[in-house]
Amino acid sequence: TSVHGPFKHDLDFQIARWAKEECISANALTRLLEIPDLVDQLDLSYRNAWGLNQLIDELPGNPPWMESEFSIVHETYGAVSQKLRFRDPLECIKALYANPDFMDHMSYAPVRDFCDEEKTQRMYSEMNTGDWWWETQVRFALLPDGATIVPVILSSDKTQLSTFSGDQQVHPVYLSIGNISKDIRRKPSYRAQVLIAYLPIIDVSHLPSEAAHVMRARSFHAAMRVVLQSLEDPGKNGIELTGGDGAVRLAFPIVAVYVADHPEQTLVCCTRFGQQCPKCSATAVEFTKHRLASWSLRKQTDTLRTLRHAQTLGSYRRTEEALKAAGLTHVEDPFWAHLPHCNIHAAISADVLHQLYQGMLMHLIDWLTSLIGAAELDARLKRLPATHGIRHFANGISGLTQVSGPERKQMVRQLLGCAVGTISPRALRATRSLFDFIFIAQYISHSDDTLQYLDDALAEFHANKQVFIDESARTLPHFNIPKLHMLFHYVPGIRAVGTTDNTNTEVLERLHIDNAKRAYDATNKKHDYVEQMTRWLERYEKVALLDVHIRWYANELPPPPRICSRRTTVLPPGPKLSKFPHVKSIAFGRLAADYHAPQFLHALRMFIAISRCSTEHQRISARRRNHDHLPIPFNWVEIWHHATFVVPNVQVDGAPCLVSSPVANPSGGRDGSGRFDTVLVDVAGADDTGIEGLRIARVRAFFRIPEQFTAVMFTNHGVSPPGHLAYVEWYTPPSSKGRDHQMYTVTQKRGRPKVEIIEVSKIRRNCQLFPIFGNKADRSWSSTNVLDRCERFLVNNFQDQHAYQTL
Repeated sequence: TSVHGPFKHDLDFQIARWAKEECISANALTRLLEIPDLVDQLDLSYRNAWGLNQLIDELPGNPPWMESEFSIVHETYGAVSQKLRFRDPLECIKALYANPDFMDHMSYAPVRDFCDEEKTQRMYSEMNTGDWWWETQVRFALLPDGATIVPVILSSDKTQLSTFSGDQQVHPVYLSIGNISKDIRRKPSYRAQVLIAYLPIIDVSHLPSEAAHVMRARSFHAAMRVVLQSLEDPGKNGIELTGGDGAVRLAFPIVAVYVADHPEQTLVCCTRFGQQCPKCSATAVEFTKHRLASWSLRKQTDTLRTLRHAQTLGSYRRTEEALKAAGLTHVEDPFWAHLPHCNIHAAISADVLHQLYQGMLMHLIDWLTSLIGAAELDARLKRLPATHGIRHFANGISGLTQVSGPERKQMVRQLLGCAVGTISPRALRATRSLFDFIFIAQYISHSDDTLQYLDDALAEFHANKQVFIDESARTLPHFNIPKLHMLFHYVPGIRAVGTTDNTNTEVLERLHIDNAKRAYDATNKKHDYVEQMTRWLERYEKVALLDVHIRWYANELPPPPRICSRRTTVLPPGPKLSKFPHVKSIAFGRLAADYHAPQFLHALRMFIAISRCSTEHQRISARRRNHDHLPIPFNWVEIWHHATFVVPNVQVDGAPCLVSSPVANPSGGRDGSGRFDTVLVDVAGADDTGIEGLRIARVRAFFRIPEQFTAVMFTNHGVSPPGHLAYVEWYTPPSSKGRDHQMYTVTQKRGRPKVEIIEVSKIRRNCQLFPIFGNKADRSWSSTNVLDRCERFLVNNFQDQHAYQTL
């Protein structure tokens, strides 16, 4: 059998792969293949799109798609039949469990990690470090000895398919398993998330709103019940699964996590949107509270008891009244009712994207805009200095529409500095505390201490949030916001199933691109588009699997996940500069003028003199002397316009590193006026965290002394020649943190700043400075000149997670 399956040769397959991956329409492909002699000259196995599809259908692939039909009934408006396209989730679990690429990233048992020798500080990261797995498999002894759990992670999210017009929607459901490392699950390219269903979208446009809501809920649960039926018996009695390591284990697939946005969470739990919390007994009027003693966690058995009791009340009206009083939706048989060991309310997970960025941050931006004024806030954002890794909102944010999650992530990094000086201290504390919560909630590893910090940040926000009502920033007289209440569940959720990156809905947004939008683009957009989408996906996946097999056979596969994962990928820290300079030779006079470095020659002589000293006493003495007489046998240097610094993750060894690239370019600004970034410099052997031993400097030039002169200047004096150097202007040492905004203040010296030449290796990373605007931003400032014209700055410790955790 050929390695290329039914295809004759590699070119034959590669054309087929191109056609499927690029979503070439059937008619377009057929017209291409009908070009005279094309098929014969290339010796292809197919002469049209239909023939190509026939060949692809012969290939092995993922579990096949099936179709089922079910009916839902409304007591007043009758029955409606629905068609459902789905895959067997049990077969999908078997495929994931047996995948050899995941072998080194599988967990089969719960663990309890500690960060201290006394074992008093628990650590939470992967799903198996949480309490749910421990309690289900060990503490409560729900399973037989030797058995292991397969934590099933379900995700669903209705999405729009039509970009500009039309009302086509699709409701995908995805499945993964918690045994696989969260690093792998988060990357769509590793295919650890499997599409298992397209739920039908019921047409309820002709029904009253209450009946429409009931029918949508019943359709969702009826469809999910069909999809997940194959998990009922294995969840109760277990099933033998073969792992990628070849071992056979008795496994119990149990629904552990359901990832969804807030409307979908209430749909899943049968709670009424905006009226009840899907996880606890809190009602709408209690969402404003931090916590109440009366709140109790919901239990699936209690919800089922209430739903079934309501069905016995004899009339639809009485049933509706009872369920409305309980805050539940009229669903007779929820899909999770028959899933063993499942508590759907506990399975509802934290949703950083919709609850934090598209939820509470959205509200906070509205309140800050009201307090500061849209024009003033825009003016401040426009005047922030450009910084690598941070989006510069050159036109402000008031004109943005349909703001995305990534855009809000960029806003949260910059808003606090723009609020200083223009809002009250209490509003500043409330803003800071919510930003603290957003950043701490996204730690990739938590301890009991950091979870306490998270809870403290939420308590601080609740203690100060009333200021937004008092100062008329929030027009409603309460904070009964469902997404605000859901923040209460973050700490227990992390203790139960690990950190929030296990369950973030951001992954769904990326999965929708291939599994919904690209699949829809490959259809003819007619009424049966869902069936066409599943056919396209099936063929797309088969081609992708054959491509992997061919590259494996040719030993051309990229490194497998076990090499690319956070556990083993460690980029060497320190500076990285390009092999060749951006300016091969620049005279000292030109450098001083173009790079705003008038003291360059003086600083260079000082650096050389100090480098030749062998003791600290000699270096101190050298700093006090004038070295203008020191001869320098060259009058030019090589220049680099940027350097890259790899900053290790301070939480987890081997976690993805931060890449920081400060710029020092005389024509690098937006208006061509030049850009010279600010950096953090280690001046006294600073620790990984904290400001002690660090100084802020502005880089005017990255350069290197010509190699042919290093011997006479350094080696002949018994000194190792330096590598790349930086000419910097110093700011004052950071002062203590401000009480309300918790940022350090630095000042630049007017007139003749203190300058120095340092080794580039002493630079830790770039940093952003917030100009202290006062009551109103100076309109003569701009993003390109603010570092020159402003005197006092705040050090942005919300620049990214590394800055937040270290500054």
